[in-house]
This record gives sequence, structure tokens and C-alpha cells, in this order.
Amino acid sequence: MRVVVAWFLLAATVWADDSLRCGERLVHLGEYEAAVGDKCGPPTHAERHYIESGGDVPGHITIDIWVYDRGPGEFVRILRFDDGVLRYIEPGEYGHAR
Repeated sequence: MRVVVAWFLLAATVWADDSLRCGERLVHLGEYEAAVGDKCGPPTHAERHYIESGGDVPGHITIDIWVYDRGPGEFVRILRFDDGVLRYIEPGEYGHAR
């Protein structure tokens, strides 16, 4: 799983989705972590990373990666939050959970 997450942090998203269905609810880019958690529940896997922001203002950006593995019948979804805001949704391979 670390390889997928590391790749996701570095790669440009060519085939990213802009929404994710969680039951009857739809999650869109730009939503906050709390709203996504309310709609989709806790992720199967989560990681937090800090990246130096660079530029004129010193500091860092908090990157949270959430993975939703809903089982072998569905594709895994990998979500990236930058400072708490959903920026990318990528499909992974078929899931393994359950």
C-alpha cells in the first residue's frame, strides 16, 4: 500500500475522478475531510505527510491520503486532501477487503 500512496503523492493525475459515490451520497472535489468522513465513513487506510510549502512563507502543507477498499467487486478509491480539502480522487485496482 505504501508504494501506491508514495506514487500518488508524486504523480500527476491523468485519470482522476472528480466525485465519489458513498451509498446514496456523492462526494466532490473541494469538500473538507470532515464532510467526506460523514458521507463515506472512516477510510480503510489513512496516512498523513508533511511537505515543505516553499516560496516566501515558510511552513508546510499537510497531505492526507485516504484509501477506501470496498471489496473485490469494486475499485479501490484513493483520496488526497491538501490541508484538509479534497483535491484528488483516483481509482485503484479491484479491492481486497471483506
